[in-house]
Amino acid sequence: MKDRKTFGFGMWSRIERECHVLLQQRNSKATLLRIHAIMLRNAIEDNVSLLTMLISSFSVSDPVAGISHARRMFDKSLQKDKTFLCNAMIKSHMGVGQFADSTFLYRDLLRHTSFKPDNYTLSSLSKCCGARLVLLEGLEIHNHVLKCGFASNLFVATSLVDMYGKFGEMAFARKLFDEMPQRSPVSWTALIGGYLKCRCTGIAEGLFDAMPEKDVAAFNVMIDAYVKKGDMLSANRLFWAMPERNVISWTSMIDGHCSNGNVSEAKALFDVMPQRNLFSWNAMIGGYCQNKQPQEALKLFHELQMGTTLEPDGVTVVSVLPAIADLGALDLGNWVHQYVKRKKLDRSSNVCTALIDMYAKCGEIAKAREFFNEIKVKESSSWNALINGLAINGSAKEALEVFEKMKSKGYEPNEITMLGVLSACNHGGLVEEGKKWFVEMEKYGLTPQIEHYGCLVDLLGRSGCLDEAENLIETMPYEANGIILSSFLFACGYAKDVTRAEKVKKKAIEMEPWNDGIYIMLRNMYATDKRWSDVEDIKGRMRREGAKKEAGCSTIEVNGMVCEFVAGDKIHAQCEEIHLLLEHLLLYMRGLDTPYSNDIGLKGVDAVGMYRPPTENQENISKESEMTASQLKFDESKGSDPSKPMEQLLDSLLAPITYTDKQVIPVLLIRLSLYTRLNLFAHIDKDGSGHELSGKSTVNGALPGKHWVVPPFEKIKECFEEREKAVDEERKKTVVVEFLKKYIQPNKADNTLLFIGLATPPAAMAVKKTGESVPQLKLLKRIPDVVFVPAATLLTLVSVKITRSLLLQRAASEDHLALQDIACKHVLRDKPDIIWSTTSSDVEIGNGEWDSWFMPFAKQVDIACQKLKKMSELSEGYNMIGLSQGNMVGRGVIEFCDDGPPVRNLISLAGPHAGIASIPFCGSGIWCILEDSLLKLAIYSNFIQAHLAPAGYIKIPTDIANYRKGCKFLPVLNNEVHRNSTYKKRFASLENLVLIMFEKDEILVPKQTSWFGYYPDGSFTTVLPAHKTKLYTEDWIGLKKLDEAGKVKLLKVCGSHLEISTSEMKKNILPYLLDTVTKPRSSGLLWPSSFDDECNEEKISLRSWKF
Repeated sequence: MKDRKTFGFGMWSRIERECHVLLQQRNSKATLLRIHAIMLRNAIEDNVSLLTMLISSFSVSDPVAGISHARRMFDKSLQKDKTFLCNAMIKSHMGVGQFADSTFLYRDLLRHTSFKPDNYTLSSLSKCCGARLVLLEGLEIHNHVLKCGFASNLFVATSLVDMYGKFGEMAFARKLFDEMPQRSPVSWTALIGGYLKCRCTGIAEGLFDAMPEKDVAAFNVMIDAYVKKGDMLSANRLFWAMPERNVISWTSMIDGHCSNGNVSEAKALFDVMPQRNLFSWNAMIGGYCQNKQPQEALKLFHELQMGTTLEPDGVTVVSVLPAIADLGALDLGNWVHQYVKRKKLDRSSNVCTALIDMYAKCGEIAKAREFFNEIKVKESSSWNALINGLAINGSAKEALEVFEKMKSKGYEPNEITMLGVLSACNHGGLVEEGKKWFVEMEKYGLTPQIEHYGCLVDLLGRSGCLDEAENLIETMPYEANGIILSSFLFACGYAKDVTRAEKVKKKAIEMEPWNDGIYIMLRNMYATDKRWSDVEDIKGRMRREGAKKEAGCSTIEVNGMVCEFVAGDKIHAQCEEIHLLLEHLLLYMRGLDTPYSNDIGLKGVDAVGMYRPPTENQENISKESEMTASQLKFDESKGSDPSKPMEQLLDSLLAPITYTDKQVIPVLLIRLSLYTRLNLFAHIDKDGSGHELSGKSTVNGALPGKHWVVPPFEKIKECFEEREKAVDEERKKTVVVEFLKKYIQPNKADNTLLFIGLATPPAAMAVKKTGESVPQLKLLKRIPDVVFVPAATLLTLVSVKITRSLLLQRAASEDHLALQDIACKHVLRDKPDIIWSTTSSDVEIGNGEWDSWFMPFAKQVDIACQKLKKMSELSEGYNMIGLSQGNMVGRGVIEFCDDGPPVRNLISLAGPHAGIASIPFCGSGIWCILEDSLLKLAIYSNFIQAHLAPAGYIKIPTDIANYRKGCKFLPVLNNEVHRNSTYKKRFASLENLVLIMFEKDEILVPKQTSWFGYYPDGSFTTVLPAHKTKLYTEDWIGLKKLDEAGKVKLLKVCGSHLEISTSEMKKNILPYLLDTVTKPRSSGLLWPSSFDDECNEEKISLRSWKF
């Protein structure tokens, strides 16, 4: 056996050194067991250094089984008297919360071995005693400190001060502190923290002011105390006085503002935090839930998943589940449940309780019971959640049965349990049962709180026992709060007992002057008694107090997105369509004919009808909003059922085609696919110019299921013109019906999609196998092949179909016009000054649309450069117009093309100059979440960069390091990594740079990238204007030089992506194409020039190359 007295590597064998290297890594329990086996087989288990590392690793790998195995290893070791090894075992017990085991181990070591404690041993044991709040054991440890001669040790003395502070024995703590020969900031902070725990804020403030050196921890302790007191004024003062702040400082302030109801201030701090950890996100998400803003909580939760690399933990889940329950977002709740199982977070009782509560509040009480039955180790909180869930779902008897079962299993009821029982009796109208359990609370050693009294008052009031309820209010040991009084007031209203209601009216209003229900109940009671003067008095007081009746609303979840419908809402994005659909549904339910009943199989209704918008004096259809959600929440997972005409109505063909003057609107519902339905709109202005049709048709054709080809715009126009000429209604109907039969036809897959559909599955399999060996893509190992391959194929088909028509530099369809045709026909007519060359204006790069999507930009630029250099007519210079993604190739030609013809003016429309942070046309559904996640995992890999052109300008603000390292085009184009003076010189040589941003652009994220604006590194919160980015301030590409010379022109149009009116083209593009026209000058990026929005003018969409 080798001598193990030294830990130096010089005496170690090769096996020992290899084990040491392995133990320095983060290992799973299985790997650690294999290492242990190697040590046993090679008889090196007595190496104290290796054994210590192995014990520490086991406790980290598995807090339950790991620490148990580590303790068995320690007990069988022959080196148990080694202080180094003993300290590791004691600390391992501490690390998993087994504080008692640490002290028991110390006792056994003193009794049975020659172990001698050191300062680390005693400081750890004092922390254990403080955590357990065991004063006697703490005094014994203090005695050992004195006997071993460590009383003057800074670390030991500080830990003792902290221990006595946790005990609340501040006299002992202060005496120890005063006797310390030297003190550190940690010693001061420990004493201050002890006084704050004892609520001696004044003494703590005095000590804090007397600290010679204040560190961040001391500030944080004081801020935390102010936050818990609700003194945000003092907390703010101290926070902004800190010389430096860490993430704990920011998170404490965020939590404090949320606890005080100031969510906006909390969010403002959250947005400007220089660094966030998971605690910060949890605090903000929990703050939104706490302040009844579930929509914002879910939005932030989604941002946490999509915009960071942090993984939600149990606290995150517990924070976000109440928001999911409030909104009824069951799909998201199911996803969170699966996430909890996958991450094994269901071992936490808090998480299990929150999941049961979420399912119950979403109305899925069966799922709540199922999950409850799956919990192996149940706690009282789990039983309470199920009892309360059954209660709120009206299952009173089942709730009481669960309560009886809980008692039979040996669980003691607590206050929350009894509140759930009383609530069940309340919901079930079980008066006698409620009284019985209220009285029996004392049997379980529980004192009824005001919440229990309130529940019983409500039960008695709803049952008409007003005398008993009133007597209970008067005799209970608490002063009635607003909730109890309003509950009693409502009971009086149900019983029409005006006299009794007036006794509590004044006090109820004083306690809750904002409660609109009180005023409405009183008003209705007075109106029933025909006391009209009192009615007016109540209405006047309601106005004076500022109480407003909360609008009725309903929420539904479709494709992972929660939609809210509010009564009287006129600002909803789809308000007109909702009202239109509701009116026809209401007519159908009332047994009246609707315009589309023949089309969906209803008797006695015309195939196509007309809808006229309601006049102002008509009743607002949205007053029926309680049914809105139920009408729009149709089955997303099934096709239409012939036995359900309502389903057929929602599944039948068509999209509204409207006039801008709100004249008659023919309406159809277009069924896009088996799983997704969208409303498509083709807006037709008075002068006949149309837009958006091509883009929406592309979305339609990309989705799975059966699709229809959208008719050409010219044919739609002809149909409406012919229809307007028709004299009688029958002829009008015939025109539209014939049009639909002729032009609404099933769409057919093209060769490109067929090729992709065949090529993607094997390619996806190869990518997955390759990616599994890359550390950054280890997530792929967890995705089964049977899920990954179909999902990748579907996402590829959808993405290519949508993106190639909306983001491609050039369209290859026969009916698409080249740029010279557009310009000649619409903008440059009567402009003989401009001479177009057929050759120069039609430069083909690769294989058309396919290569513009899959060919890397560097290669596209090289092809364009070579072709342009061969065009002699461009030798004196030429002007360039860049459309969307085409700007990347255009700028690449300007900067990278050696000896190429000079570019005079660059007119950029919707160019992603600073990059884009998201893939367009994706929502919040599960497919979009999966696509976005996979994209972020691999977007900067060599494979994606070499085979997906748009990957060259995707810039994720929270992944800047990988972007600069892996992105192959944009960092080079913008001189972000290596400053190339030649690129800068060429770009700065432009005579004019015209940057046009589209106000309603949803393709570019953010839209300000058209003006070189972008998110700051590390954040998605705000968008920096161009002049505040480093690209401008440090002048990486010459943009600042161009601006200072007055050569930059910032323009904005009101359309969506690449939608611009003819007049705006003439005004803002034409001058830069004519040498004889004086070009407007820019006043600089700091003061972008503006012009009147002409949203009602004729719009042309460069996206579809049709005008």
